[in-house]
Amino acid sequence: MDASRAVTVLSVAVVLVTLVVTGPLVGGSDADRTTTELGDGTATVERVQLTDSPSFSSGRFGTGVVYLRIPDAAVEFTSTSGRSRLVYRVAVPALGFDRVGTATVDSGTIRRQVTMSDRAFAPDTLDRDRYRVNVTVRVQSFTVDRTVFRRNLTVGVDDD
Repeated sequence: MDASRAVTVLSVAVVLVTLVVTGPLVGGSDADRTTTELGDGTATVERVQLTDSPSFSSGRFGTGVVYLRIPDAAVEFTSTSGRSRLVYRVAVPALGFDRVGTATVDSGTIRRQVTMSDRAFAPDTLDRDRYRVNVTVRVQSFTVDRTVFRRNLTVGVDDD
């Protein structure tokens, strides 16, 4: 066997061994993994607040876009049990925009915040001065699906 063929065979062997050792065939621990599974949980919400108001504003540094700035949803609980999740939804029907963010709620959770990134729109897609923004927050599990916050806001487009 010549030297270049031996190097190729050795390289392939190292890659295959690495894949087998780190792959799903070797029993590993799930201790470091965060589960996102729903359960039969429920949560009693004391307060839901948006950390700011949704807004449209021009992008900075010459990006040439208009951003829908999406605030975080901050939720405080009076009680929680089992495993449920928060479902935070922001929709702008006139723009065909609908985004959902989620956060897991476990027993004993007191506060949870759900964050979503802002959304950029090309200025020529914004044909109005104001848009209706629908915001909802729900508690959801296998046994519960309850809306705990709903706001329909009219948001102006910044002319910067």
